Amino acid sequence: WHLVRHLALGVLLCRLRFGTGILARNIAGYYAAHDLHECVVGDVVSGMKKYVPGFRAIENLWEAHVHEQIGLPLSMSFSKENVRELDMLALVVEMTRLNHPAQSIARLNTGLEATEEHLQCFDQVTEMSTSECWDIVTQAIATARKELNAKV
Repeated sequence: WHLVRHLALGVLLCRLRFGTGILARNIAGYYAAHDLHECVVGDVVSGMKKYVPGFRAIENLWEAHVHEQIGLPLSMSFSKENVRELDMLALVVEMTRLNHPAQSIARLNTGLEATEEHLQCFDQVTEMSTSECWDIVTQAIATARKELNAKV
């Protein structure tokens, strides 16, 4: 299960959770971008970051750089909380569908459950090529960037 599939899953889950209006499209764009810096710095479990001096600073620099390159401001008032919620939901869905041993702990800690609709999103992403997943991610980012730039 690769980063791009995780991001594509989150975009599909965003559509289920928030619909297709302008706010939902902006949230989907920010979700699609939220882990892109991990292509450079890697995916390090949050609890481990405190043991690697300077890691968060490096991660923050790359995150800012990625956002600058894709043309999305680093933070919007709606983005952080909604993206975090989607990220936790994607985690629960992934762990449930992949039958991860810690799935019950993830559900307990997040208070979220994977519904049949959520699992169908996972299955849909699984059937996509990597290129199709990147298309979902880049389209979500492009749509959010276009709508945010139209407001300025």
